[in-house]
Amino acid sequence: MKLKFYILSVVLSVGICVAQNAIDDFISILNSEGGGERAVQSVQGLPTDQKSQMLQSVVQRIQTASQELAVGKSPSINISNAALLLAESGTDDQIIAAFGNLSQFGPFEPDAAFALAACREPAGVAVIDALARKRLPNLERAVTPQTEDDKQRLNEAILPFFLLIKEIAASANPAGQDAAKQLREDFATRYNSKNGKLVLAAIDAELAKVAPRQPAVNQALMTSPTNGLPNLKPLFTPKASASKPEIPSDEPTSSTPWSVTGVLLVVAVGLAWLVIKSRKCPPP
Repeated sequence: MKLKFYILSVVLSVGICVAQNAIDDFISILNSEGGGERAVQSVQGLPTDQKSQMLQSVVQRIQTASQELAVGKSPSINISNAALLLAESGTDDQIIAAFGNLSQFGPFEPDAAFALAACREPAGVAVIDALARKRLPNLERAVTPQTEDDKQRLNEAILPFFLLIKEIAASANPAGQDAAKQLREDFATRYNSKNGKLVLAAIDAELAKVAPRQPAVNQALMTSPTNGLPNLKPLFTPKASASKPEIPSDEPTSSTPWSVTGVLLVVAVGLAWLVIKSRKCPPP
């Protein structure tokens, strides 16, 4: 009996090590140049449980990265690539778990909002809308500048708010369009100055171009279909996706499937050996 437990422990330890190596390899791909698209390709062909494991590891790394950003450290994961991966392959729950604390992502806030806008359920829109509404009353000095510092603050304060409205309007959730229009009306009511009207005109021009996004393929299978929403790309995409190199077609997408296969083979051989051993050995 002790021998059986020992062998099982060894088999499980080897399996855990191989699985961890597979996850580390996947994160390395994600952190490379153009890693978002490569990671999407890597997980698309995986079985559901393996795909979920990989995506959950990314969610945990993003959560750690948000804490690192909060204390001024560089994130340990490429947030732009990770946002693209979850937007294309993640579930709503995974996206919310990763980017629910939207205000903590600093310069990567547009990437986080991009991922949240991929949620089919209202939760993603709600997170972006809540942050935009929190910032709406604090734009007075930016919209009506009185000093040179205020003029500089115009771009620093208005641009993040502007991008939040665009992502709300481009959300895969049908409520996004209405939420964006309501924010637009609230801005127009609050800031009726000359500069406010100029900013509003820019908002109107961009909102007219925004089309709602289709949910990710795996989410579309899990939720009801959209009401004929056009399959158009959003106006804003994560920064890393703008300069992704072409990937040679003969290059393997990832070592992940082979690593997981190795785990299953080791476990299967170990269990088969135990079964044969127990049959050959007579009971005491």
